[in-house]
Amino acid sequence: ETEPEHSFSQLLHDHLSLLLKEFEPYFPTTKDPRTGKEWICDPFVNKSDESSISVPEEDQLLEISNDDGLKTTFETTTLPVF
Repeated sequence: ETEPEHSFSQLLHDHLSLLLKEFEPYFPTTKDPRTGKEWICDPFVNKSDESSISVPEEDQLLEISNDDGLKTTFETTTLPVF
C-alpha cells in the first residue's frame, strides 16, 4: 500500500517543482524586481547607486530630486495631478 502513496507524493513533488521553475521569470526569488526603481514611485528618494537607469537619465533624476519647489508640489498634490 505504501507504493501508490510514494508515487503520488513523488508526482506531486515533481509537479510543484516544475511550477516553481515556470513561475520564476514572473516572480523572481533571487532579486527583488523593484530594486533600483524606487524613483518611479517617489522621484525625491535618491538612491542612485542602486539605479538601473542610464547616466543621462540619472542626471535628470538628480535635477528633479533636488528641486524643492517640485518636491513641495509632489507632497501636496495627488499623483495624477503631479
